[in-house]
Amino acid sequence: MKIFASLVTMILLTMPLASQAAGGYTCSLDGSIHGASIGFVISGQVLGGDGRLTCRNENNGRIDERDVRLHLVGGGVGFDFTVVKSVRIHAVSIETGRGIDDVRGSFNVGAIAGAQILTDGVSVDTSLKLSRDGLGFDLGLIGEDAVGLGVRLQGMVFSVEVM
Repeated sequence: MKIFASLVTMILLTMPLASQAAGGYTCSLDGSIHGASIGFVISGQVLGGDGRLTCRNENNGRIDERDVRLHLVGGGVGFDFTVVKSVRIHAVSIETGRGIDDVRGSFNVGAIAGAQILTDGVSVDTSLKLSRDGLGFDLGLIGEDAVGLGVRLQGMVFSVEVM
């Protein structure tokens, strides 16, 4: 009887859980965006570019890759004139249940406050926390190349559109 109980326990421990059987994905997002931020009292920022979204099914190892269009849009108050020539974006370990379908769409960035005086060739490494319907991840901004100056308080939205 003890052997039977041990065997049943061992089988139950090695069986996949229902959530694992349903599928889990780990995704990454890479790309580059550029654009401008301008404002006098009312401030707006529009950055856009192209990227690549890659999702790996953790159960079967299948990889799904798609080209995507990226947008970072903000609005608020402030004085600002900045031209952003290039910002590299990077996000890894985005854990989802449905892969690419979970990552595409719009994400709330929240309010961003800042003051900057930029000269050509400035390099910045920072990250934004993105969230939507229980899915959240950090989006890294790497190597900003911009020119301008500004003081602003903005609410922002980041979106991923599959091409």
